[in-house]
Amino acid sequence: MGGAVSIISVDEKPMIKVAEVPLRQLPDAIEEAIYIHEKFPLIIDPTEQAARFLKYQTGTFLNFEDPVQCTKKSLNRALVGSMQFGRTFTVKFDKLQGLSVNSPLFDSPTSFPIEILSRPTFFAQEDIWRALLRPELGDDPEIVSISPEFVFIACVSSDDVTQIPPELFQIMHVFKVVEKQSNNGDESSNTVDPEMDQIAALYGAKEIVRNSLELVEAVFDGDLEGMQSLIDKGYHLESCDGRKHTALSEAACQGHLPIVSHLLASGADPNALSDTGRSPLWRAAFNGHVQVVAALLQAGSNPEFRDRISMESAFDVAQSEEVRQLLSEWDIRRTEQLMQQRRQVMLASLEARIKTSAERELLARNLIRKELVEKATCGDTEGVRQLLEMVAAECRSSSKQGQQKVRPRATVEVRNDGGQSLLSIAAQNDDLELAQFLLTHWKTLLDDDYSLSSDELSDEAKIFKANPNSRDLKGWTCVCIAVFHDSRKVLPLLLQNGGDPSMRSTYNKNAWDISKDELDAAEHVIKSKAEIRQVLLDHAEVGGQGLFGSGLPGRVGGADNKQLYEGLGDDGGAMVMNIEMMRENGDCSNINTTTTVSKIKKKIVKKGTAPSKKK
Repeated sequence: MGGAVSIISVDEKPMIKVAEVPLRQLPDAIEEAIYIHEKFPLIIDPTEQAARFLKYQTGTFLNFEDPVQCTKKSLNRALVGSMQFGRTFTVKFDKLQGLSVNSPLFDSPTSFPIEILSRPTFFAQEDIWRALLRPELGDDPEIVSISPEFVFIACVSSDDVTQIPPELFQIMHVFKVVEKQSNNGDESSNTVDPEMDQIAALYGAKEIVRNSLELVEAVFDGDLEGMQSLIDKGYHLESCDGRKHTALSEAACQGHLPIVSHLLASGADPNALSDTGRSPLWRAAFNGHVQVVAALLQAGSNPEFRDRISMESAFDVAQSEEVRQLLSEWDIRRTEQLMQQRRQVMLASLEARIKTSAERELLARNLIRKELVEKATCGDTEGVRQLLEMVAAECRSSSKQGQQKVRPRATVEVRNDGGQSLLSIAAQNDDLELAQFLLTHWKTLLDDDYSLSSDELSDEAKIFKANPNSRDLKGWTCVCIAVFHDSRKVLPLLLQNGGDPSMRSTYNKNAWDISKDELDAAEHVIKSKAEIRQVLLDHAEVGGQGLFGSGLPGRVGGADNKQLYEGLGDDGGAMVMNIEMMRENGDCSNINTTTTVSKIKKKIVKKGTAPSKKK
């Protein structure tokens, strides 16, 4: 980490306040730290809620205060295993001093280096993590590598945030877990400290939305002045109640035309849906407010939206003949044109609400992210290419003009609201063209750049290079998603480019689990997944990951695999596991196929783990 080792000093007091996050948003906050801020998280956890939650998640959890857990050997083995297999490694501290330079945690760089606090440094400097490997304990330097899914989390019980040095904010993403997010009366605020908001905005966080139930109630009561007063205080005009009815929806429901007109002029969304799919237009038609229905139609509200429960449209629930006539005579082709105009009004309103250059940068990044996700979802590979080339050209232009190196506004690793990357979307849609572009195009950008070393990527290549093992918010990898959606064209390409079928989600399931046939209670096959499963098996035969995530890529060739697994029968799962365990113990060179299968079958039947044959 170079000079980074000296930054952990507890003598200085920070000027930056810490964002507060409720426990239910902890997974999202960790995802934000990794994928948006590109830092490991430092969690201030005075109630120890976060520690209890993380202790029972997949990964390793160690208590720094426990001398048995935190021996040098235990730390080393836990860290190497976590970084190799892409697991979360959490260390709980009672006090912040546990992260100081003088902490015994960092006594030995070959057991637990202080550079782990800086995610970019730990990943980039190979000599740091390679020094952790122990060949005498089975760490093969030729095989072991650091997984991009590895996450280190520091969880501190102390509430004394004044002891956090300002420099620590530069290398870790710091936030505090609280029992309940602070609010004022009935107003539920989604915002944090303004200084932290600017920092979050610089890294691409969403627009800050302060929700107010009082604002929604003022609209319901027809109190235009009270509504505007709350908006002037910073509460969002799209504030909603517990059923996701927005202020505009409440005004439309009650027939308050002046408030409806004011909100539409301020940039409110006329197509915002409640939790049951009811739009402001639907509710206005239901209550027979003709003038409000007309105003919403002219603002681009879609009359074809249906309630998810009754499946009725605005026309179906209209309470007056006048409203039904207005809806029946409406030309639906005008709606799309008006929606485009409405988007411009909403965008102008959003820009007017933005106060700082940091938030303007956030807006630009978020718009590009949404456009990339939309194009990927629609299968527009050329559109994705052009947009990313525009981003790369912007970076090149600033570099040529001698400006400070700018961070690209987007890469192929942008995510949708579910945490899916562009490659994950391609896997879901079985979009071979898009997947091929995301996995291979970056290689073409290295061909003519002779200034780079063999293992170095250009800035432009980093924009286009996709991670074949990226996960969504629930931990599903691209390979898992491809198997689940039976994407037979994309799955082989993912496997050929490093996709790992053994990586598990937060539900402890991997691609092999998903590839099993769906059975009914009598164990009859309801849905066969034999074809997509065969893709995984073919990959395993030529040296890919084994059936239980313990295959040894490159050690045993396809022909050897085929001979070794030949004749296993329907109950071969347990035998394959035993064979792979023997391989890992170094016995694969002496395995005789016939005798091995015979011995394992006897062993399994003896233990009662395989069904006995009827005589």
